[in-house]
Amino acid sequence: MKESFVDVLIIGAGPTGLMAALALKRAGIDVRVVDKRRAATQEGVSVGQADGIQPRTLEILQTYGLADELFRQGGQLHTTAFYNPACKGDNIELSVRVPTVTATTARYKFNVTLHQGAVEGIFREALSSMGVEVEHSTVPTSLDILDEYLGNPNAYAVKVHLADGDSANPSPNEVVNARFVLGTDGARSWTRKALGFVLEGEQTDLYWGVIDFVPETNFPDIRNHCLSHTRYGSFMVIPREGDLVRLYVQMDKDTLDLDESGDFDRFKMSPDTLLKAAQLRLQPYNISLKDPAAGYAWWTIYRIGQRVANKYGMHERVLLAGDATHTHSPKAGQGMNAGICDAHNLAWKIAQVLQGHAELSLLKTYELERRTYAQSLISFDKEYAKLFSTAGVTHEKFMRAHRAYSPFISGIDFTYPHSPITQETHQDYASGVVVGRPFPPHVFFRVADARPINIQDMLPANGLFKLLVFAGEHARADFSADLQAFADGLADILAKYGRSGTPIAMDVVTIMAGKQDPACLLRIPSTLRPHWAQVVIDDDTDVHGHSAGGGYEKFGINPSRGAIVVVRPDSVTGAIAPLQKIEALEGYFDDFLLPSLV
Repeated sequence: MKESFVDVLIIGAGPTGLMAALALKRAGIDVRVVDKRRAATQEGVSVGQADGIQPRTLEILQTYGLADELFRQGGQLHTTAFYNPACKGDNIELSVRVPTVTATTARYKFNVTLHQGAVEGIFREALSSMGVEVEHSTVPTSLDILDEYLGNPNAYAVKVHLADGDSANPSPNEVVNARFVLGTDGARSWTRKALGFVLEGEQTDLYWGVIDFVPETNFPDIRNHCLSHTRYGSFMVIPREGDLVRLYVQMDKDTLDLDESGDFDRFKMSPDTLLKAAQLRLQPYNISLKDPAAGYAWWTIYRIGQRVANKYGMHERVLLAGDATHTHSPKAGQGMNAGICDAHNLAWKIAQVLQGHAELSLLKTYELERRTYAQSLISFDKEYAKLFSTAGVTHEKFMRAHRAYSPFISGIDFTYPHSPITQETHQDYASGVVVGRPFPPHVFFRVADARPINIQDMLPANGLFKLLVFAGEHARADFSADLQAFADGLADILAKYGRSGTPIAMDVVTIMAGKQDPACLLRIPSTLRPHWAQVVIDDDTDVHGHSAGGGYEKFGINPSRGAIVVVRPDSVTGAIAPLQKIEALEGYFDDFLLPSLV
């Protein structure tokens, strides 16, 4: 039998698994990705399934250089229209149109819609450019964790037998020895079952139909995100890429021919049934297939389940992510987004461990952070699903809920709990930057060439911590002395956590306050300006005299004293420290990084 060795074996090549593979490979980690599906050209996801990409996910994908391709291929949702029953009859009428995204710190004030197959294609192309190809028609048959190797993160502690997925009776033809295994194989996860874990929660009695098609309609908001209550039940409109539209239609369970367990026979339904239900709810407007011969791009009926895995991993060597850990209704567009964020959170931690920079215990923060998020997601989803599926919900209540939930839906408004990598001790030094949340966007000017640049574009997903040195007002008397003292201390920290005499790599960005002046670069110690493009300034006017600046005020930083903001490799704010207390920064890293033995 063939035997192989790999740093990380990823089981499942949906968006979560592909995101994990991309993040790990970018960090220099050896990965393999296997998937039970046939090659994408034969049986891939070309339509349907997940398709909504939230602002936070867009920010993440931008750090990998993938957002522009999403913008090119996808549709965008900027406006949400609310419809409600008219005073008389069965018609609906417009109540209000509002911005789809209301999170004040979101860089992208819109959602992107693009079918899952296209999203996977963008990931696959990026992986292929780095020499990683998905191994299709490949299934795991057994998984063993070797207890004697658990204490050594460099040991191949997991054995997985693989087989040909096209075989009627798959028998192992390869044993893979992996340091880590990720189960990103969906809601029916083989990996989760192999570990003996379960999804905890409930299956509701709420049923929804979904159809993707190109419509012929006089409904005025067909190209806007639309939420509607009607006398016949609720519906939702999601405009898609090109001319496609997705309709979610609340189904009357009495029409579904349910069995005793509440399950239904999908083969007794048809997309025509769902379209007729939508037509009833859209009165007085008309909607039909634009081209009956072309038919429907995709359709399904689902029963809402809201569950979270009881555990996210075993011994920090086999870990789960994505739908393998949480299931919920798709109407708020969270599934693919949550999975991508799971992978983004986990990958940098595995990389830090494999590179010898961090203890294996760092991986405990993955379940702490992402399971806490998943539990919040399920709590939100229960309330959100009720708004659609419960009779008698007033327009006012629906609008209040939309305003309250929109920041969470966007992925921006969630704070990771306190942990060794999320420490709030000096939060008051940057009161506008929330520790445990993504570092927010803002446009500064590069000192060397006055070019405006968004700070998020200086935080690429390269597996490194970013130290944002808010140096303060460069005209103040103690500016140079403060920076030199900090730079000397930082050099010691980098050497402390380095390997083989090489300092640990961290990206340093220095952000000054004051008037634009290229000569300021000469006042920045070399440790704090590793490249001329890494020094920016918060000037209140740009080179053309236009109003600008406001970054220090936005972030709650006093320009007379400055501050240090540590941004983790997943672009989440990990800690804030005073510029004058280098020991506070060292204390943060001491909690999870391994000092050099040299």
